[in-house]
Amino acid sequence: MGLVNETLARDLWPGLDPIGRAVHFDDGSIWFTVVGVVGDVRQHRLDCAPGSEAYVVYAQDSWPSAMSIVVRTRGDSAALVPSLREAVSSVDGDVPIREVRTMDDVVHRSMTEPRIRALVFSGFAAAAFVLSAVGVYGVVAYTVSRSTRDIGIRIALGATGKRVAAQTLSRSLTPVGAGLILGVALSAASASLLSSFLFGVEATDPSVYLTVGGALLAVALAAAYVPARRASRIDPIDCLRMEG
Repeated sequence: MGLVNETLARDLWPGLDPIGRAVHFDDGSIWFTVVGVVGDVRQHRLDCAPGSEAYVVYAQDSWPSAMSIVVRTRGDSAALVPSLREAVSSVDGDVPIREVRTMDDVVHRSMTEPRIRALVFSGFAAAAFVLSAVGVYGVVAYTVSRSTRDIGIRIALGATGKRVAAQTLSRSLTPVGAGLILGVALSAASASLLSSFLFGVEATDPSVYLTVGGALLAVALAAAYVPARRASRIDPIDCLRMEG
């Protein structure tokens, strides 16, 4: 007799009741009758999808190996270790207890590699964001500062400072907006490449796109607004004389 998880039941008997059905493993010398279906469990790492699994009585197990015992406690788990060792020794003193760990420690160790990988990717992503922000600010600020003569002419012809600043911002942010739209599209298209490195987070999480896109847009807005506002407030004659 044995239990199968939901994945194995779905793979072997899709749409059917697995209870009472027989299944065998390896060479088929031992058959097990399914007496129950249990939920899927991530046996190795949290980022690894559950596979097809079966649970049998240890006495029927045809694959002798080490045994893991899971104990749930409400108190201090460390204080329970001597009692566990004593309980196992009372059953068979020759059975060694190789290692005792808490579930938090098991989960932490299983996620060490993905966590390091995530930190490395996060570091590169942060560096890329800083470089992008600096580049956007520099290009936009330089472009606006080069329009000082044009701003002076428009003010001399009667344009108000607010109108000039609004037009300058609109003209400067148009290519930035187009770049953000293109960047989001390319990121969404390549999101499948990152799916294997993520757990509990969607590769196309809207909050990430909104946060990064909003931050870059704010940087571009500041880069365009500061020189445009400064240029719109100076005397047009000084603008023309400075550019001449």
